[in-house]
Amino acid sequence: MKVVVVAGTHSGVGKTTIATALMLAYARRGLRVRAFKVGCDFVDPMAHRSALRSQSGDARESENLDGYMMSAGAVARVVAKHAETCDVAIVDGVMGLYDGRDGMSEDGSTAQMAKWLEAGVLLVVDCNAMARSVAAVIKGYREFDAELNLVGVVFNKTGGEAHTEYLRESLLAAMAHVDVFGGIPKDTNGPTFDPTSAATTSDDAMEQKIQHMAMLLEQNVDLDALFEAMPAYEISPRVARDLALERAMREELEAGPSKPKVRIAVARDEAFCFYYPENLAKLEDAGAELVYFSPIAGEGLPSDVQGVIFGGGYPEFHAQALFKNRPLRSAVTAFATAGGVVYAECGGLMFLSQSLSAPDGSSPRSMCGVAPFATRLTSSVKTGYAEITIAPGNPLFNEGEVVRGQTFRYSEIHGDRPSKMRQERKFGKGKNSINLDGFAWNNVLVSQLHLHFGANPSLASSFVESCR
Repeated sequence: MKVVVVAGTHSGVGKTTIATALMLAYARRGLRVRAFKVGCDFVDPMAHRSALRSQSGDARESENLDGYMMSAGAVARVVAKHAETCDVAIVDGVMGLYDGRDGMSEDGSTAQMAKWLEAGVLLVVDCNAMARSVAAVIKGYREFDAELNLVGVVFNKTGGEAHTEYLRESLLAAMAHVDVFGGIPKDTNGPTFDPTSAATTSDDAMEQKIQHMAMLLEQNVDLDALFEAMPAYEISPRVARDLALERAMREELEAGPSKPKVRIAVARDEAFCFYYPENLAKLEDAGAELVYFSPIAGEGLPSDVQGVIFGGGYPEFHAQALFKNRPLRSAVTAFATAGGVVYAECGGLMFLSQSLSAPDGSSPRSMCGVAPFATRLTSSVKTGYAEITIAPGNPLFNEGEVVRGQTFRYSEIHGDRPSKMRQERKFGKGKNSINLDGFAWNNVLVSQLHLHFGANPSLASSFVESCR
């Protein structure tokens, strides 16, 4: 398996567009492709899934690799488990190559992730309105960190072949010693591809845009040379031992007295689409049978389930459809009242609240009414990482357990919210302050945070056991 990290000089240069198109272009060549995303983003992986689905029909997951929510060992295991079934792993970077959580270190950056994986880096440079200065930019990126394996660059938004050749000559003259794999011209006629719209664009429209971008790559980028320049992924002895131990434990469990699977309903559609694949995999490893259903399609609560999960997403864009699905809302409320396990994050919290105010300014729509507050959208986004310590009385997770997560929301809640989780903020405003987050009642837990089980897989086991 070969691994390449697609990075940018800064946000907005087209790295996710090119990374996504590369996934499809290599899949068209018959290669087995796996997709990854640096950081905690939920939206870009949706574009990755569209790229792989458009070629194979298989909605293969794109997995997050986050330097804060996961350890270096956990990241290595997530990638290494695909080594035998993958020809090329394409890792979509975040922000600029060296941008991280502070200005003094590489923590959380694309560069850090590339070094953790010992991967090659393909640097995407937006060359619109640039000429010889591109050589200074690329040379600076190459020399900033000598430990980074910069395999080459792709010029994006060039003025055509002559402009690409001019840029290539400037690098040669500056002795930057960086390979150029091609230049992608500005495309004013094709469909506009904006990866951030993946959650609100139809699958067919998204796949059409990705296919167009993949065609541009095939016409203007030397994909064979790029593939040859990618280093092979080497699994360290420690990671190999960890994977072997995990396999042995699974085989031992399968050979021993088997516990019945725990059926857990997972709402998954355009309204509830923010899930970390690693979390879902951990739940299955812990004995869960995940049953997916679509609230906005009018589907009811699946039968014979012992737990329900509502992830984050965009319920505000589908408030009317959720309001109209009265049977589901009534079933969720009855399930929770009877002691059923219900877990909701962010957008899921909005669905379990008393009401949801949509962004169109219309009257609030009634939701499940399980949580004693209403929700509405604001004009500002709230983002940040957090380290969570499970507080006493939490119905789903063990007291004192520590897990990391993040928040990305435009919503706010009204009314009192008794808390069963303690949130210790590590970054941004309120550094080192302790805040309470979440609401618990019976076996219901709702929170504005998106947890990642990668740093503490025992939470998945705790959740499944709470459903038994």
